[in-house]
Amino acid sequence: MYRPLDIRWAVSILIWLLIPVVMIACQRAVSIDDQDPNLITESEIEDFVFQDISVPVGATVIWTNVDQKAHTVTSGVAPNVSGLWDSLFLEESDKFSYTFTQVGEFHYWCRVHPFMTAVVNVEPQ
Repeated sequence: MYRPLDIRWAVSILIWLLIPVVMIACQRAVSIDDQDPNLITESEIEDFVFQDISVPVGATVIWTNVDQKAHTVTSGVAPNVSGLWDSLFLEESDKFSYTFTQVGEFHYWCRVHPFMTAVVNVEPQ
């Protein structure tokens, strides 16, 4: 039996579930554009190699895949995902960014090619 109230209730729940997703997506886009250019570090994924990176706390790292094969940028030590960040599959020229808000050593790897590993060292400013 069709009840309009049920549909309105379902749509309301769907909207409330989507609001945080949209807010997070907008926050990431704005934070990179508004960030101090000195706190942005770019790193190319090339020849199936990740780079070890050192950045100050608060910096954003932008990885760009310049290989013709897809890669991911995944936090953790292969084959374990730490859950801090995990890019989608990055095709050639795709980018992924992450802002480091804590000091420490952060390992990352490629889920497609687990031999690709590196470290981001985040240092105090």
